[in-house]
Amino acid sequence: MSTALVTTAVFGLLVAGVVVSLLSRVPGVVLSIAGVYLYWLDSGYTEPGAVTLGVLTLVAVLVLAGQVFDRFVVGRVGGVSTVTATLGGFVGAIAFAFLGSTGLVLGTIVTVFVIEYVRRRDAKQSALAALAVVFGTFATRVVRALMTALVLVVMCLVVL
Repeated sequence: MSTALVTTAVFGLLVAGVVVSLLSRVPGVVLSIAGVYLYWLDSGYTEPGAVTLGVLTLVAVLVLAGQVFDRFVVGRVGGVSTVTATLGGFVGAIAFAFLGSTGLVLGTIVTVFVIEYVRRRDAKQSALAALAVVFGTFATRVVRALMTALVLVVMCLVVL
């Protein structure tokens, strides 16, 4: 495969990783690390170097682990169960299909609020829990996107 074509594919994967990390629950870092390893393979296993490759792989593993446990962490911070946070995210995702970002946020907030209100019978605590889940979910998505962007920046430095 020509080097220019591989480099184009690598950066396509790296950019797609960042975009996917922002827009969905799909682990975009998998695309990013695939781009890293494609470049490494095409370079004859020389670029990026062993340390850089190890660090980028570690970042990818940490991001994937974080994505597995983010609902649990967000739920604990918001004082809700993992099931409640997951149901909120699920309903939000369905609402996203019909109403876009507004549906995502509103679907999540309303779902978490209703479940927590049934459980607690306290509107203020339920509203705080719902907002914590939404902000926590947003924060984890931002961190995932920043980590995949870091992989992109490091690979730009490797290639240049």
